[in-house]
Amino acid sequence: MTENEYKELDKMINKLIIDLKSNIPTNCDSGDRTQQTLGLRKLAIKRSLRDHHQEISLVLHTPLELTEEQELAIDEKDKLIHVVVDPLLGNVLKPHQRKGVQLMYDYVGGSKIENNYGCILIDEIDKTLKFITLGWTLLKINSSWKTNVQ
Repeated sequence: MTENEYKELDKMINKLIIDLKSNIPTNCDSGDRTQQTLGLRKLAIKRSLRDHHQEISLVLHTPLELTEEQELAIDEKDKLIHVVVDPLLGNVLKPHQRKGVQLMYDYVGGSKIENNYGCILIDEIDKTLKFITLGWTLLKINSSWKTNVQ
């Protein structure tokens, strides 16, 4: 290749990179960084990902209230948290779908029948959206659920 061809190729590559950068979707309009990481972020304090105090929040699990002594005795990684559905999903669910997601969570978590984990879904009950909601929530709340979901 000649020098002019290299320069032309370099211009095309730079233009392509600029076009790609301008088309990358972001979650924020203000130019702030997104919350997504590549697994390099340090572990943070274990807490609920969403605000469970909002009126429209779909809370799947509420931990028992602990005394101050009990909270100090529990290791931070074993601390139970509120499990709240992502508002983007929870806001589009109809009331019967919200109850269905709650029921699925109870069965998958084993709280309905001791030592039994999972549920069977029948036809015509809007199971796709409910399953996506439950799966997304479980994948986001805790790494210990990831193996169960996978």
